[in-house]
Amino acid sequence: MKFDLAKIGDVVNREFCDVFLLSNDSAPDAYELDPEEVEGLVEIAIPDGLDLFSGRREEVIAAGVELNVADGEWHDIEMSVTVDDFIPRLDAYYKKVFILTDLARKGYRDLAI
Repeated sequence: MKFDLAKIGDVVNREFCDVFLLSNDSAPDAYELDPEEVEGLVEIAIPDGLDLFSGRREEVIAAGVELNVADGEWHDIEMSVTVDDFIPRLDAYYKKVFILTDLARKGYRDLAI
């Protein structure tokens, strides 16, 4: 289990966070999402995520679905994201997640941050 700390302005969010990887080639719109839990789901290609969080690129494309609160329907989205679009972390958390995901896809096991 990993204890996460995120600071946004004067607000400090401390939470225990378990991250599990599931190998699944389904597109984001194939999942049944609970609108009380999430308002969207996007995917970023592993090489793009590694480039983004290593500083080799300033932005990458994320594609997925987002809940439209006006009609209560899920709609396809594609957006450009930067590191500033992610909750700030005290370490290279997102880079580590992309590295470990890449290793898991290559068959490595027993991975941990």
